[in-house]
Amino acid sequence: VGGFEPAQHRDYITQQRQRAARFGFAVEFVGSPDMIEGKVAFYRSIDVLSVPTEFQEPKGLPVLEAWANGVPVVQPAVGAFPELLGSDEDGGLLVPHRDPQALAEALLALHRDPVRRLELARRGYARVRARHSHEAVAPVILQALQK
Repeated sequence: VGGFEPAQHRDYITQQRQRAARFGFAVEFVGSPDMIEGKVAFYRSIDVLSVPTEFQEPKGLPVLEAWANGVPVVQPAVGAFPELLGSDEDGGLLVPHRDPQALAEALLALHRDPVRRLELARRGYARVRARHSHEAVAPVILQALQK
């Protein structure tokens, strides 16, 4: 698990680690790496990324970072995520917002089907380069500035 760990959530994170341990799972909380190397190392250590946010995520930066590192995503259909992923499963799966059962089923489906997971990873890797790289975005920005 990665991300910012505010002081008011430390007890909750500890409780979730203990809860997972009761089911035989070890959970490592890596926090939020300070350097790009740490982020890359995190993404390379996972098979799928999910950020089941409670709020309307406006940017979806973790999705773009995951794709840039060849990691597919499973995201709630809220905020920027539907726009980023589209309806064609390019780079990951969308699940209904605030539906933990659907989230668990999607993650389990990708765990059970590594061929599909790797295909989604390939699509996300290609998508982030085709739509969000400097080469893809520069002409759009130049066109907007010339108007």
